[in-house]
Amino acid sequence: MQASLLFTQSIVLTKMGQMSVKIYMNPLYGHKNILLIFS
Repeated sequence: MQASLLFTQSIVLTKMGQMSVKIYMNPLYGHKNILLIFS
């Protein structure tokens, strides 16, 4: 039970990491996010 929970968490973190990398690599997405953060 605990192991599967950790496994699921690691998958979620990996997907979040991939998303943030895509956003960082794409200037348009990054710019939109910066505007959202500071607005």
